[in-house]
Amino acid sequence: MLTGLSVSNFAIVDKITLDLSPGLTIITGETGAGKSILVGALLLGLGERWSSDSIRPGTEKSTIELIFELTKDQHFLIENSDILEEGELIINRSLESSGRGRVRLNGASSTITELRNTTSKLVDVHSQFEAQSLLKPEIQLRLLDKFAGVDHERNVSEFGNRLRNLRKITEELERLQKKDDERIKRIDYIQFELDEFEKLKPQEKEDEELKVERDRLSNTQRLAELAENAKKALEGDEDFPGINALSKGTKKELQELSRIDSSSSDYLEYINGIEANALELNIQLSEYLNNLTFNPERLEEIENRLSDLEKMIRRHGSSLSDVFSGINAYEEELETLKNSEERISEIQTEIKSSRKELGGLGLEIRKTRESTGTELAKLIENELADLALENATFKLVQKPVEPTESLFCEIDGNPHGLNEKGIDFVEFYISTNSGMPPEPIKKVASGGELSRIMLALKVILAEVDSVPTLVFDEVDSGVGGRIGEMIGRKIAGLAKKRQVICITHLAQIAVFADTHLQIEKSQDGELTTVECSELAQRGQIEEIARMGSGDKITQVSLKHAQEMLVSAQKFKKSL
Repeated sequence: MLTGLSVSNFAIVDKITLDLSPGLTIITGETGAGKSILVGALLLGLGERWSSDSIRPGTEKSTIELIFELTKDQHFLIENSDILEEGELIINRSLESSGRGRVRLNGASSTITELRNTTSKLVDVHSQFEAQSLLKPEIQLRLLDKFAGVDHERNVSEFGNRLRNLRKITEELERLQKKDDERIKRIDYIQFELDEFEKLKPQEKEDEELKVERDRLSNTQRLAELAENAKKALEGDEDFPGINALSKGTKKELQELSRIDSSSSDYLEYINGIEANALELNIQLSEYLNNLTFNPERLEEIENRLSDLEKMIRRHGSSLSDVFSGINAYEEELETLKNSEERISEIQTEIKSSRKELGGLGLEIRKTRESTGTELAKLIENELADLALENATFKLVQKPVEPTESLFCEIDGNPHGLNEKGIDFVEFYISTNSGMPPEPIKKVASGGELSRIMLALKVILAEVDSVPTLVFDEVDSGVGGRIGEMIGRKIAGLAKKRQVICITHLAQIAVFADTHLQIEKSQDGELTTVECSELAQRGQIEEIARMGSGDKITQVSLKHAQEMLVSAQKFKKSL
């Protein structure tokens, strides 16, 4: 259950802390005192969207803290129960004026998604707004499915999963069939590219090697001149001595040097090396010149080859390696395209099977809703009778979903419509007057009647639901004193099985409190503060009297308040 709620710098609240107990906690206070702000803070602590506008003016940071204590039997309510510390879960959520927010679960940093997943089964908040949501058929369906139990809900979830898969494979089939002409054109294009590649048969880095050979052939005359000049520099002529002649002179001088000074004999090795390298270089240059011939046919052949390669490169990228990568990709795509006909056949078989399975599961879901819907309608009528709607007739109407051309299931060989939740729409019908046929509640139910219908559902679902904490925020909206007392009795009955927190403005409901908290707002200059106090017996009597008669409390109103409390206590003991 929820044992603590702390709020700081939120809306008009400076700092307030609620210590919450089992049973029924009633929260009262004058209009505008900040009662519903606490519910808003609770919802934010559970993971609802938060805006920096909610931060108390003049402050930089707003913080909300929730404390839950769970029994071992309730650990399954949390997706990851390992985060619990001796059954306790502390949620801390803060938001700075800059817009930066933080979430901590038992001190560890977390995310909003993890927070919502963790708290989704811990608290059920019922507000005036939620009663209005009862007008939506999808909410009505969700409540019916919840009443039908976990096995039914599992079937509905499985139906949704199978439908999503059917959509996926149907879209794939449509895509493949729609693009059949494009597929054939694509196959022809890819095959052309592969054939061109096979004709050309390029080799890795072939273009680079051809460019080197082309440059050599294109510059034959210049290369010959350079090689001849190099040979002349080695051999020399009548005008100047070459390297060979110079080395011989150098060698002669070094031989005389080493004869006189033996320590310089190593110098001869250097000149011997120069002579040997010069001789080898001369031989290599001669061979180079012998092999250096201009071949215009070969040059033309190279230019044509490079032209063909460059055309292919431009179609695939900027280099020959891009060509090889592109060809590999084409071969894989061609394989896929050629297998698409086989895939179309596979998908058609899969779709037919999926439609039959969905039809069978849809019928099972329909039958469960029919049987549980009849049971739920009877229970709702009984509850509404206790809430001064004795003549109410309630029923749940299922209407089949219309099939579309591409999305349907199959039942007895015939197409049937479907959606994420099954093969039918569900809508609540009610008549609150004898002799009048039931109509959709969105047409006939008033605000007060909606609140009572939703309360009846909460009472019924409490028997099958495991949420430990229920919060009612002004569910008495639109009802009077007599009906308020009936609502109070229902809520008191719920509090025997669950922790219930109820914000109310009706004394007829407040008298059933096990714990009564009073919210008060005060103004000190420009500073507004909100305080919460737990009322003892005398304070509770005075608050009940105020709620019943206004600010002017009289002995008569105090006596009446005391009588109301005594009556409520007797009723609670009888539960």
